Amino acid sequence: MITIYLKEVFKTDYITRDAGARLRKNILEEMIKDKKVTVDFSDMKIASTAFFDEGIVKLNEGNISWSRVKELLILKNLYQYDKKLLLQIASYRNLDFTNLQYQD
Repeated sequence: MITIYLKEVFKTDYITRDAGARLRKNILEEMIKDKKVTVDFSDMKIASTAFFDEGIVKLNEGNISWSRVKELLILKNLYQYDKKLLLQIASYRNLDFTNLQYQD
């Protein structure tokens, strides 16, 4: 299992589409190895549709099935309004994120 601490890894850029794409690449590299990935949002408020869309929602466009993403991805300490935003973005792409793994 690997944990990606957003505050450390993306300390200079955690809102852009490019940063989200880098996050997605990092997550998929680990999932391809069948490793669980925890994305830790501690002390972060993202509020960026571009970051969430590229980084999390588009994981279904990788070489891993959506059911496998649900098994391997854990979103930790996600700010309540960021979670609402993420769920809304996912719904625009007809994806159900309500049963992803969330931890406080």
